[in-house]
Amino acid sequence: MASSASSSTHGVLQVEHATALPEADRARALLDDVRRHAEPVLRARGWRVRRLAELCCCKAAPESGKSANVAGWCLPAGDGQTAQTIALRLRKPKGGGHGLLPFESLFETMLHEMAHIVHSRHSPAFFELMDELRVEWEGLLAKGHVLDAAGFPLIGGSRMTFAAHNPTSTEQGRTL
Repeated sequence: MASSASSSTHGVLQVEHATALPEADRARALLDDVRRHAEPVLRARGWRVRRLAELCCCKAAPESGKSANVAGWCLPAGDGQTAQTIALRLRKPKGGGHGLLPFESLFETMLHEMAHIVHSRHSPAFFELMDELRVEWEGLLAKGHVLDAAGFPLIGGSRMTFAAHNPTSTEQGRTL
């Protein structure tokens, strides 16, 4: 089991995944992608997730023993702003070969669990908040607030080539 921590007070403070399961590096990358997509929404709302962990049916994961039908869970701190832990099932159950699930499914589960920070039950208010979180995330993504692994916007920006960023002359810089 591996983990990493953030120094920010909002967003996801710690991430844990199962290093002993197949494709551990890809699983970690998926969990990091979920974190990067969730953090702009968490920060905008002043929310935090103290621990984002991999959930699995076997004991190799940071969180285990839950029903294979559970896609994730949230342990809210009770202040309406903090989750002690959000655990996401990144993989198909052991009988399915522990294959990794698609990002879109994982992120939808993350939005669902983030709504539990405020609403413990699946009430109409819970589903309204979940829809708000999705719309908010889409807006932040479109504005370039969701970053890739290198820290660049996924949408709304472009990476410059070395020559464009560092022209050898003023004249070359004007033509780029």
